[in-house]
Amino acid sequence: MLTRLITGLVCLVLSTTVCSDCLLAQQPFARPLGPTPGAYMRLRMVRVFDESGFQQPVEAFRFLVPSDWQVQAWVRWRPEIVHCPANAIDSGGRAIAPDGSTGIEVFGPTVWQWVDDNQGRQIL
Repeated sequence: MLTRLITGLVCLVLSTTVCSDCLLAQQPFARPLGPTPGAYMRLRMVRVFDESGFQQPVEAFRFLVPSDWQVQAWVRWRPEIVHCPANAIDSGGRAIAPDGSTGIEVFGPTVWQWVDDNQGRQIL
């Protein structure tokens, strides 16, 4: 009985030591703080102004793009839109990589409405 107890304790101590060594070996190496050379991207802020909606230009929106990308952005008032005042302003922008292989285009929101009732349709 005593032999089994001692054998069990020895096995427990050995397995704990072996397992803790395994866990230490599996931990990742400490990485240096800060960005890895070449693993970052420079961005620039693009500010888009509403040139015609107010007495003076007013910033409408801003966004970040990679610093070497070409950017086109706009804010246009559409006075011909009478029945849906929520769509009276058209805004958006596009950014394209220097080699033209990648880009993104963003559009302003568009409001859609549907009414089955003829009287309700005349109100819109």
